[in-house]
Amino acid sequence: AAVDCKSSSAQHGSVSLAGVTANMITAGLGVGILSLPWAMAGASLLPSVLTILVVMGLNVVTVMILVEAADRYQAFDLGALLGHLPGRWSWVVQIVCNLMTAASVFLCLTGILVVIADSLEPFAAPALGYQVRDLATGRPWWEVRVPLLFLGALGALPLCFLDQ
Repeated sequence: AAVDCKSSSAQHGSVSLAGVTANMITAGLGVGILSLPWAMAGASLLPSVLTILVVMGLNVVTVMILVEAADRYQAFDLGALLGHLPGRWSWVVQIVCNLMTAASVFLCLTGILVVIADSLEPFAAPALGYQVRDLATGRPWWEVRVPLLFLGALGALPLCFLDQ
């Protein structure tokens, strides 16, 4: 079964049920799935699996509520959907949601850039004439970190312009 969808450029297309399912799972779980090994390291197997199943069940229910509401109001982002809340505060909630989403995306991208810089530092430091031990003993951090952060941002910039 295919689900019709409309993009912001008013082009019509379709997506399969498997595609919708994969997108919803990805959106629901996000990067948080990467922290599961660390979060569950101190727990035994049964509580870990039970916790994962409960959280995934709540995730499915939440995503389905959002999908039904988005379909009913034809509002396909969370801020626009909150704008349909009853009462006179819906516009405030919409603005706060959009601001928090922007802040969250900014912080996630900042975290990703830091991970990129941390991962490249052992390789880039010798290329810039530093020993890795020099970085821990007083060399200015910005001589290696800033170029790596800049290169990470430069690499991520084209991804911002990809069509979704």
